[in-house]
Amino acid sequence: RRQGHLHELQEALASRLEIRRSARNPLMLTALAAIHWNDKHLPEQRADLYDSIIVSLARARARPGRPPAERCVALHQELALAMQDHPDGRQVQVPRFWAAQQIAGEWREEEEPRRVAVAEAFLDQEELDSGIVVRRGDHVRFWHLTFQEYLAARALAADDKRRQRLLEDPRKLYLPEWREVLLLLAGVLEHQGRKRVDDLFSVVLAQLGEKASLADRARCFGLLGAAVQDLSPVKYKPQHPAYEKLADAVMGIFDPERSKTVKINDAIEAAEALGMAGDPRFARQNRQNNWVSIPAGAFLMGAQKTDAKSPNYDSWAFDREQPVHKVGLRTYHIGKYQVTVLEYQRFVDDDGYVKQEYWKAGGFSDRRQPDNWDEQLACLNRPVTRVSWYEAAAYAAWAGCRLPSEAEWEHAARGADGRKYPWGDEDPDTTRGNYSEGKVRHPTPVGVYPQGATPEGVLDMAGNVWEWCQDLWHHDYEGAPADGSAWASGGEEAKRVLRGGCWGDVARFCCSAARVGVRSDVRFDVIGFRVASGT
Repeated sequence: RRQGHLHELQEALASRLEIRRSARNPLMLTALAAIHWNDKHLPEQRADLYDSIIVSLARARARPGRPPAERCVALHQELALAMQDHPDGRQVQVPRFWAAQQIAGEWREEEEPRRVAVAEAFLDQEELDSGIVVRRGDHVRFWHLTFQEYLAARALAADDKRRQRLLEDPRKLYLPEWREVLLLLAGVLEHQGRKRVDDLFSVVLAQLGEKASLADRARCFGLLGAAVQDLSPVKYKPQHPAYEKLADAVMGIFDPERSKTVKINDAIEAAEALGMAGDPRFARQNRQNNWVSIPAGAFLMGAQKTDAKSPNYDSWAFDREQPVHKVGLRTYHIGKYQVTVLEYQRFVDDDGYVKQEYWKAGGFSDRRQPDNWDEQLACLNRPVTRVSWYEAAAYAAWAGCRLPSEAEWEHAARGADGRKYPWGDEDPDTTRGNYSEGKVRHPTPVGVYPQGATPEGVLDMAGNVWEWCQDLWHHDYEGAPADGSAWASGGEEAKRVLRGGCWGDVARFCCSAARVGVRSDVRFDVIGFRVASGT
């Protein structure tokens, strides 16, 4: 019976902790099963869930003569904070003797020369009893990094002075290795009273100052906003008036009107900072906001350069964009944004590359992650790039959707009114999209050019990165489907369609009709994708 519930527990942990791999580990599953069967539910808030797991592990194998579970957890949290705040930066594995030194002072009843030896003996027993820490030769580490982060958060919540020092140190506050600790800290403090969380927000907001740059404000909002999302199960709302002003100023860079007063380079810098601190647009609970419904209807697809008085005229039209032809489509949904690094990371972390069911289109076992993946992870809200058509199709299958057909893509960009560019018929400029004229020379965070959005609200359809479509490549539209479906026969089997232009292309490729064909297996830093769903 318990075995039948493991998948349920796994999904619950994945949705709340975003560490799906850990949930497959027998130790973690044992802890989750104990919580589920003893308490009959899983806590909603992340800090509560970690607390339940840690305490369950500490109690599960308690033996006579061993310290109480609560004392064991307290000792672990001191070690965790010492490792997190190591002089050389966060350590995830330390010499056992050093680890014993960090907690030796807790045995005040012992003679000072014996304290380290007692602490080492404690660690030896903990490795056998609870499994919270594990041995690696002469070193010790926590079974999972998230254990270390949660326990460090507990230590900070119990020590006002150490917490204040951290929150007032901008060199540490926004480091990636401290982000989870600070988010979990908010959850631990919430149990001590909401005023404690309010105080945390006040200290962090006070570090900004009146002259903080937009990027610094975005970084701060990203961190605090992620804490608010973590506390959403308990309906926590920040009380500090500066928080709402901060949110309004930062998210204004994605608003078509308010963004007009912000220099595009400042907006890009702010969006990059927000991406690393925690872009709320891509939190799991906001995923449904990132779809745009395209109503059923017919439109004229393609471009022509022979008759200036006829529809879809473009003096620079290529032969591959002809002939102009009528296509009728049913209602469908298309991604508001290109798929981001953060979203693709969830696919990678869920072992998407090793589950063959997602790779029915081909490409399985070719690799385990996109090219330059570590570099891409530094910019989480940029579009993922260096993925082949096969990788894009596998992600879409994992996400329960698909790549758009070429007709769907152009319909979303051109609309029923036949506009030349996604935003209308006005020529491109550097406020509407990331193309060569702006000299950015790399992908930018998605949605940072809101003035280039379609009237329906689809973003980045002109520039930034080219986007894979379902269709095989054909050199023109002779014989193309008239119902909006993907053209899956008669073309070049080795090539697929790309749409939308990229950061290195000239303005002509911002046109809604622009298209090229590229081999399905290529991985370039100018190619990404977005997804679609519906008939």
